[in-house]
Amino acid sequence: MATHVAYDTDKRIIYVTTAPTNGVVELDVKIDIYSDMKEDWRTDANLNKLKFPLAEPIGGNVTKPGKTISPYYFLRYGWKMRPYEADHTLYLNNAYLLVAGGGEPWVHTIGDHMVNIRDTVPSDSITTIVVSGSGVTEQDKLDIADKVWEKELP
Repeated sequence: MATHVAYDTDKRIIYVTTAPTNGVVELDVKIDIYSDMKEDWRTDANLNKLKFPLAEPIGGNVTKPGKTISPYYFLRYGWKMRPYEADHTLYLNNAYLLVAGGGEPWVHTIGDHMVNIRDTVPSDSITTIVVSGSGVTEQDKLDIADKVWEKELP
């Protein structure tokens, strides 16, 4: 079974099962949600009777070495997600998680918890992949951040 999520197939809810560390849960949408779920659907006889709740991602294409279009993953067939039952900030890294056709992908916790959910992808939807030893210096990172903050929004 997946490391970071569990399922209620009757209610069509995908639960985040990773507990916060220092008030934070960080999940990579592609690895910790999509890939884990695909493996579960492939290997679990009860799950693979159902249609897989995430559409193949849009995006993820390489635009030039080290850069990709940020992927978008869409929940479908009435599935929603529920964050971990505790006060925390949930960071969804490297992709957007949306509902096919629109709507909110998240349902409230059952308990009275404050959960902030943050998508952490670049505002221009281009993800820069930095490999250790790639030659990107701290000053390069600061220069890139300055350019992002200077960019006007449409």
